[in-house]
Amino acid sequence: MRPSNIRNACRSGLLQRLSVEKCEWCNTTKGPFEVHHIRKLKDLKGKSEWEKAMIGRNRKTMVLCRRCHKDLHAGRLD
Repeated sequence: MRPSNIRNACRSGLLQRLSVEKCEWCNTTKGPFEVHHIRKLKDLKGKSEWEKAMIGRNRKTMVLCRRCHKDLHAGRLD
């Protein structure tokens, strides 16, 4: 009999959000998808809309399509 490993049976919240295959900013389902990650929520100033969205959801990660992720780093996401 194999022991059950309950700890690994559940998916983490990030894996669940990735498996939806949907950009959390523009809602497109066309991938590939990337995860934007910040070190600390307190580092966000709340000036831009994507920062407000992350603060409002109390998340340090956001699943984005590649185009939105590039726009975020270029300062064009809003």
